[in-house]
Amino acid sequence: MIEEDDVPEEDSEYEQYTEENRNIAIAEVTQGITTVITEMFGDEHGIEIDDIARIVKEAVASTSDIYGISDAVKAYGDHRFREDVAKRDTERYQEAGFDLATMTAVLQNAKRSERLNMDRIERVITDATIHDPADIERLKELATVGMIVMVNDDPGEATEAEPTFIQGQRPPLRNLYQQVKGAVNQNFENLHALELAFLLPADLVFDHERVHGSPAHWGKKKGKREGRPLYDASDNKHGTPLNTKAAKERLKAHYGEIRHPTIVNLIVMVLDYAAEQKAILGADFRWEDLRIFQKDLKRAFTLLSYRSTDVPKIASELTDGLIAVFHAGVFGWVGTPYCFAVVTRILEAEINRRILAKGRIRMYVDDLNGVTMTSHLPTCHREAVSTMEELLGNEAHEPRKDKDGLVLDWIGYEVNLIEATVSISLANFHKVLFGFCSVEVTKPVTVRLLEKLCSWSARYTIILRVLRPFTNILYGEKKGLGRNKNVTVLLSPLGRVAVYVWRAVLVLLRLKHTNFARPFRSFRDEAPAYQVEYDASLSGIGVILRDLREYDAGNPTSGIIGVTGVRFPFDLGQDSKYQNTCEYIGATIGMAMLARLGIRRQTLKLKGDSRASLKWGCKGLFKGTLSRRATFVHILAAVQFELYIGEAEHIEGIRHVWCDGLSRGKTPEELGIPVDRWFNMASDLTLMEILTECDPRPEHEIVDESTFFEFWRSVRRLLSNLN
Repeated sequence: MIEEDDVPEEDSEYEQYTEENRNIAIAEVTQGITTVITEMFGDEHGIEIDDIARIVKEAVASTSDIYGISDAVKAYGDHRFREDVAKRDTERYQEAGFDLATMTAVLQNAKRSERLNMDRIERVITDATIHDPADIERLKELATVGMIVMVNDDPGEATEAEPTFIQGQRPPLRNLYQQVKGAVNQNFENLHALELAFLLPADLVFDHERVHGSPAHWGKKKGKREGRPLYDASDNKHGTPLNTKAAKERLKAHYGEIRHPTIVNLIVMVLDYAAEQKAILGADFRWEDLRIFQKDLKRAFTLLSYRSTDVPKIASELTDGLIAVFHAGVFGWVGTPYCFAVVTRILEAEINRRILAKGRIRMYVDDLNGVTMTSHLPTCHREAVSTMEELLGNEAHEPRKDKDGLVLDWIGYEVNLIEATVSISLANFHKVLFGFCSVEVTKPVTVRLLEKLCSWSARYTIILRVLRPFTNILYGEKKGLGRNKNVTVLLSPLGRVAVYVWRAVLVLLRLKHTNFARPFRSFRDEAPAYQVEYDASLSGIGVILRDLREYDAGNPTSGIIGVTGVRFPFDLGQDSKYQNTCEYIGATIGMAMLARLGIRRQTLKLKGDSRASLKWGCKGLFKGTLSRRATFVHILAAVQFELYIGEAEHIEGIRHVWCDGLSRGKTPEELGIPVDRWFNMASDLTLMEILTECDPRPEHEIVDESTFFEFWRSVRRLLSNLN
């Protein structure tokens, strides 16, 4: 798999634990997690401290194969290229008249039958109607011309990448590369042996033509002492880099947008296929007969070639007087993902055409993720492999990555057919838990680590919805800190709470999997069964609940199951800054009312005249601090009662007469609303207390551990009372 988070960093949070302090740190973190779980969930969680310690130790142990600079140096030492390593390519270069483009064209023609070519395209694509015509033309261009290295076309920038390796003006080799040159050089030598890169005497090349070079670099790779060699096409210290915004826009326009499938897309694929098989098989369909499977392409980016005339732009100077020139795809150039996305789209459509009703697949770059029935598994495996190899070459498939079963990891998530749930994959779970545990909350944290915490929070709250409000809090911690990743910042009291809570809930996800993993059913975009229509003034809210299955657009009173209007138990005066938050409180109380009426496991629709509150309700996110308490109530209620906001409708304020009137104290009789649907919220002490907990005034802001845990326990108690 092409790993998007491989970054050339010299330091890492993984290096914070040493043998001396590891056991002490684990004990302290374990005790802290135990305390937080008890604070948040009381004694009913039934988790022993030894279980928590085991999970933390596993996360720490998982970092033992994340090797650093010293490991790469120790493993490969001062590896030097063989003296004759450039002999083959030097002879070719001489025969090509000392012209890299000609040399490349000769090799590509010789290898064409083994790689993507027109004959392969014609054999594989027998039904052009299932493809975007533009993609077919793009694929043909990749086969006949190659990947085009597009550079800047902005008049304000250089129109061509300026050559950086000119005799007498060559930039220095990077210090990090020189430290780990043994590991990097070994990787480049392997690429050379596979005929995926040229190795030539640097002086010979510089004497005969101008080339654009990008620095050779290095990054960590889990489980690999040698790490990953990198080609840094974003380097702008010695000439114009290949990777620029203008170049990216040109590539996007030429090769099309990259649209990776999300975990939502993949789970919906499983649900759709299961429903289809149930319709076909009827009573013979059994969920336990479903299987999910995986496949991968081998060295995916290298399966494509560069346009021969562009190869002089893709070079890196190395030690031992050599230069690497890449004629096959390389990790580091901004265009490779756009070019490969064409292949991904074609393969996905062709494999789905071949397996027909026997299965479904989606591809994420080079990773194939599919679902089928046990009886169809051999067919799906066979057709997927044959399509890959027929199009890209006989060695395109990586059989060592083949997997199938009831539980697999898809794009960083654990997909469990047995429980019909989605969680975080074990490898990523360990990485994220260790990342949060490695934060020493009383000491300054680097921007680099803080950005990782934010990224994990944004990614995995799709599973752990209860943690969504903390994403905003964590992003707020790095606001205004600039781009220097080595800058440090002391976490705010609420930032520390975010770290504590993430640690605790991650542990609960592993130990109480069925309670915290996300069920399959929540991923489907089902038509909303109930609607929460709401409005607010600065003094109160108005809410109308409808059963949309009974709603008739021609009858405005149809489907109504509850109506309320209530004044806030707090005074906001006339301060308009509270308006959007008041609207959001209306949506939140509407959800709590549905829970009071016994509504569970349903998709809801929000309808209101505040675009901000509609967005907050759908995304579970918020801005600023005023709506923070209401957001926590909203999320906790949604999770506890399995209520999902599937749709939002904005209505112009001038048409929002009923809810507006209710929020300002008007009675149902005055507004023409059926009185028998009146919900006397003022007499419901639990709902009124929930409303009180949404108080947005600064003096009630959640600011630290004490105020957070007190608030959290109160809200959980009140929501439980709605049962």
